[in-house]
Amino acid sequence: MNHKHRRGALKAARLYLEMRGHKLLEQGWSSGRHKIDLIAAKDNLIEFVCINYAAENEAIDITENAERISRLKEAQLAWTTDNRYQGHTKCWIIEVYGDGYAVLSFNEV
Repeated sequence: MNHKHRRGALKAARLYLEMRGHKLLEQGWSSGRHKIDLIAAKDNLIEFVCINYAAENEAIDITENAERISRLKEAQLAWTTDNRYQGHTKCWIIEVYGDGYAVLSFNEV
């Protein structure tokens, strides 16, 4: 994903979450090899979000999801350890499509 599409997909995902009552806590968190696109909060939960983007002439590659989910869960553990957070958490994948940055799905993993 190029820089322009990454910015657009992140913005679409942020707006999607905010419109549904989620509070954005961090964007682009990283620690060592661990990365999380967005960290949000809602209903006493901390939510870790990975964004999948596909251009209009591409399909979202769901075969990569297992690897992305594994990396997201590793990063979740790193964040909760670094922040000594012991509360409830969830992991999500948001799929964003095309130059209009349409959010196609928001799935808990």
